Parts: sequence; C-alpha cells; structure tokens
Amino acid sequence: MDMFLLRDKLAEVAPVVCVSIGKNDDKSTWEARYTRTPTDKELAAVKAVIDAYVLLTPQQVETKAKSMQLLSTTDWKVLRHQDQVTLGVATSLLHEEYIELLQQRQAAREAVAKEG
Repeated sequence: MDMFLLRDKLAEVAPVVCVSIGKNDDKSTWEARYTRTPTDKELAAVKAVIDAYVLLTPQQVETKAKSMQLLSTTDWKVLRHQDQVTLGVATSLLHEEYIELLQQRQAAREAVAKEG
C-alpha cells in the first residue's frame, strides 16, 4: 500500500513510526507519529516529503500489484533455469521460452516504474 512507502520515505528524514492519511487531496490531514519528539529540522523535512508526495491512483495501484505478482510468481522459473544451465542439465524451458519470460518480467518492472 502507498502509506507504507510514504512511511518509509518519512522514516529516512525523521523518527517516524507510522503515518495516517486523512483526506487524499488535503495534505493538512496527513499525520506522522514519532518514536520521539522530532527536531524542528526533522519536522520541516517531514513536511517537505509530504508536500512532494503523490498518491497513486487506483489504476496505478492495480497495475503495480499485477506487475509485482507476475514477478514474484515467476522468480522460481528464472532460478530453476539458471540452476539447470549452471549444472549443465536439460532446461525445463526452451531458450525462446526463457527469453519470453525475461521480457515479460522486464515489461512488468517497467510498468511498476512508470506507474510510480
């Protein structure tokens, strides 16, 4: 979910433990919770991160989820193929099938990068 990415970005600049988003289109309703009282510099950094942060649209979230699912569900095929090549045994995938799989995975990565 988008909130986890925002929390991670905020945690890079301040002792943020969690974040809540009130209204998507009203950043004054967004709130961070801290592990300790943040300094003025940290508060300014948190505000800057929030001000620059763009939430993903539902379509972007769906595209990202589908792409990530394709990557995670095909990892084993790539690893198996690499193991088989390294061991010098017959591969389960033909070379063309392996290349097609790698192209699909690259397209999924590019879709994730494009969507945010």
